Amino acid sequence: MRKFITRKRAIAIGALGALALVAVAVAYFTTTGSGSGSATVGTSSNLKITAEVPTTLYPGTSSKVKFSVENSSEGHQFINTISLASVEAFKDAGHTEAISGCQSSWFAMTPVEEKTDLTGKSTQTLGTEGTLKFENKNESQDACKNAFLVANFTSN
Repeated sequence: MRKFITRKRAIAIGALGALALVAVAVAYFTTTGSGSGSATVGTSSNLKITAEVPTTLYPGTSSKVKFSVENSSEGHQFINTISLASVEAFKDAGHTEAISGCQSSWFAMTPVEEKTDLTGKSTQTLGTEGTLKFENKNESQDACKNAFLVANFTSN
């Protein structure tokens, strides 16, 4: 019997055996699965809008308004439009003594469309400027003379 198994045949049989073992080693079943995970989602926080009005205002004049916005949230928040909410007048730069008679309605600003995605934990200078107007009314506006103004803004 030894005579029938030559060296070439023995190598061929060994190679076929090795291939059979490899085929068994990579065989698998397919299946499906499912699962779940859990996470938490944060919430929004109020943005802090800071404005710079570089020009002194007089009745009938206006000044550009440059905005920066602080996002104290961890995540991105979107600022769409900035609007003038009110203007307060004070006798001092520390804004401790209000002036009566200087009316908020004498000041106006067209809403500023910013449409900016603010990154988390950042302060960004916005690219769009507003224009704050001190309207010239047909009445005495002397109550605003030498006033220190605080312009209050809102966003949505």
